[in-house]
Amino acid sequence: IEAGKLELVEEPMEIAATVEKVCGMLDHLAVKGNVRLTMFVDPTIPRAIIGDENRLRQVLINLIGNAIKFSAGRATPGHVAVRVVMVERDRDAIELDLVITDDGIGIDEATLARLFTPFSQADASTTRRFGGSGLGLVISRMLTELMHGSISVRSVLGGGSTFTVRVPFTAVAAAAGEIDPLELAKGL
Repeated sequence: IEAGKLELVEEPMEIAATVEKVCGMLDHLAVKGNVRLTMFVDPTIPRAIIGDENRLRQVLINLIGNAIKFSAGRATPGHVAVRVVMVERDRDAIELDLVITDDGIGIDEATLARLFTPFSQADASTTRRFGGSGLGLVISRMLTELMHGSISVRSVLGGGSTFTVRVPFTAVAAAAGEIDPLELAKGL
């Protein structure tokens, strides 16, 4: 990535299916850690969009996996929510926020300042307790920026974290005869 050799593969994808696959893949970790994993995809997002599904999946696996890891193993069940919402739409260009919120251990301000630094974790006890190399968030940020997006975090120590990945995509025009799910619910 740092050498600038990684290229995006821009292909049609279904964002709802991508997020559902990632959540399905990580659900066993959530169950094992007594964490409720929920997901919501904004129904106004076009069914098909153009983007790099594999790179987006890598980012989601890292962020959702971290959220589960840091929300697990407590006396009360943890909760991780994954939300995909459309922020902006201009003809064929759309911008989505992929928001991962957890009620885990949270992050203090000093750690937030160095969160996207390679090999950086909160402290040695975090590495011993939760594992990891300290590279996942750095790689996620690099992949997000490669997709012309951004990643941000809000957190309170002991109060959970919210990571937001904002990425632009191109909408694919609906195929002839394709039913718009919003039209089915019109008037209800």
